Amino acid sequence: MLINVDYKTAQRLLLQQATPLAAEEITLINAFDRITAQGLKVPLPIPSCPCSAVDGYTLHPDDLDGAGPLRVVDLSFFDIAQYQLQKGETAPVNTGFPLPRNTAAVIPHEGVEMEGGYLLAVKRVTAGSNIKLPGEDFQPGELLFSANKRLTAGMIAAAAACGMASIHVYRKPRVGILNLSPYHTSRPINPASGLLPDSNGPLLASLVTRDRGEVAWVSDQFDQNLSEIDMLLTIGGTYARGKSEAQSLLETLGTTILFWGTRLQPGGHNGAGVIGSTPVICLSGNPAACAVGYELLVSPVLRRLQGMEPDLLRLMATCINDVSVTARSISRFLRGKAHCGRNGWEVEVLPGQKASMIRSLLDYNALIEIPGGISQLTAGTEIEIIMVGQ
Repeated sequence: MLINVDYKTAQRLLLQQATPLAAEEITLINAFDRITAQGLKVPLPIPSCPCSAVDGYTLHPDDLDGAGPLRVVDLSFFDIAQYQLQKGETAPVNTGFPLPRNTAAVIPHEGVEMEGGYLLAVKRVTAGSNIKLPGEDFQPGELLFSANKRLTAGMIAAAAACGMASIHVYRKPRVGILNLSPYHTSRPINPASGLLPDSNGPLLASLVTRDRGEVAWVSDQFDQNLSEIDMLLTIGGTYARGKSEAQSLLETLGTTILFWGTRLQPGGHNGAGVIGSTPVICLSGNPAACAVGYELLVSPVLRRLQGMEPDLLRLMATCINDVSVTARSISRFLRGKAHCGRNGWEVEVLPGQKASMIRSLLDYNALIEIPGGISQLTAGTEIEIIMVGQ
């Protein structure tokens, strides 16, 4: 067991134990933001035939000069692609409909007048107007997306256009959350009990859900089956002069401890191990320390379990406020709110930076790493930030 490792070593030790979970097949309707377990190549041209890009009326090549009137031919959706459009005829079509043969253009319905089953004289139309050609969107064999990609709405739409109704994605990691503090409870509080509400359990449950995990349970009593989860998170009980509550629990469970303690602030009182193939990560009981520990240690592992690259997004940003902090010999992680402005990325150091406070977690989307020995940040300073929840 390693003692007081730097957080990057802690990340590496945990990631060495994490491999992507099995794939599962789900419907496209439920696939948004899931991670692909295999790539998808386009099986046929999209669209597969000439089709209309608007709601309107078809025009024969000899009727593009604005002559009229044109006789309206009503065709069923299933017959329209086989119909041979004649000069002096027009067929109504909706967006995405296949077109009759000999269609040279489609005129939007807003630009026409109807009378007695005839389309009256229309303006001159350019050949090819409002027609989508076969393969104009995607060509056969084209790679729509590869494995290990987060599914966007557009990717799902493209898969549906290829005729798919389901897709293979990595299974969501099931996470159990256990609060080891005897003074906190996740149950409704009886004021006479003297117990405190557990804010860390809901915090971690929300972060796990944000990272596409599945919360199996949140409890302050350990009576669950470890075989039903892919990761165990414990809260509190990580520091003691002797053996801590978290260490005692891990020992009872037969855990191989990877490390205990990390050189970071807040959140240095943490540790991790593995039971078989199940990672167990023990986080500090202070809310901000718990959140920082989650972002640096838990989030990368959840990403790896879902086939994603575990590295968190780092970028340079301009600090927009003055901040004084206690100088430490180790890295300190402040919670910040980052946004991309006219001059690039900017970050605000949020109020309430004590490890015991929740305030800085209200609106944070970035961690600001302050190297050891630095006690002052001034507005305008360029600093590296870690974007979270990406």
